[in-house]
Amino acid sequence: INDLLTPLLENQADFVTPLYKRSRFEGSSTNHFAYPVTLALTGVRVRQPIAGDFGFNFALLEVVNKLDIPEGTQYYGIDVFLTLATLMNGLHHKQIDLGLKLHHPSHTKLEYMFPQIAEVELSMLRHLDIKKISLPAKENFVTNITESKVFLHKDVAKKMHRDAVFYLSSADIFYWGWVPDDLIKKLKKDTEVNISLVDWVNILSSWLYFGLNNKNIDASLLAKQLLPFFVLYSTDFWFMSENITAKETESVIEEQAIKLYKSFNNRRK
Repeated sequence: INDLLTPLLENQADFVTPLYKRSRFEGSSTNHFAYPVTLALTGVRVRQPIAGDFGFNFALLEVVNKLDIPEGTQYYGIDVFLTLATLMNGLHHKQIDLGLKLHHPSHTKLEYMFPQIAEVELSMLRHLDIKKISLPAKENFVTNITESKVFLHKDVAKKMHRDAVFYLSSADIFYWGWVPDDLIKKLKKDTEVNISLVDWVNILSSWLYFGLNNKNIDASLLAKQLLPFFVLYSTDFWFMSENITAKETESVIEEQAIKLYKSFNNRRK
């Protein structure tokens, strides 16, 4: 509590987010969605925008009081709502190191949480005046991933992956309007689909561009459409990261954020 409040009391920030050390098999919504999307569209590096523990002052409450509140904000979308409310309204943000994240495993709630987070992120970004931004340099490379490679939910991950492939192979994804054509073909002919970093960036960039340019389409619907792709990439990432170091894992997460920034801005040209 001291660490979260001190920057506020010393007038260094209006909103304080933690930097936690987390397992490579946790924090998927942070690593593969909230972090890269927030960085790519706001140009601000908030490594854990949905970390669950924050410090904020009255200035943020005054801003929030004037905003439309997306439905998912009442649930797991609250974190990214507060983060984007800060970044999109000229308030100051600071990150502080809080060490190891100790909590119950989150993979059991991943498919429940993610649509709420994605809905709120998209809803908020629809109010952002998106302009050409420059990515800030990553100073003093920090690895937010622990060295542990204990993967206790491996069998659960395999089932999640199979279920997502089955759903996408039987759904009318062609009519969703944003799924890349090459991925549609891949899903229709391959029962063992793997989603690479490049695939995920392409999916996420296409989804964002479509969602931001079609504001009449319900954000929660688009979030649910993105969910099975997110599950595929998250589970593939877990299996891939078993074979690399913590620093290499962090580098992959950073690489996808940079690639998303480039891909999304190329679509806007």
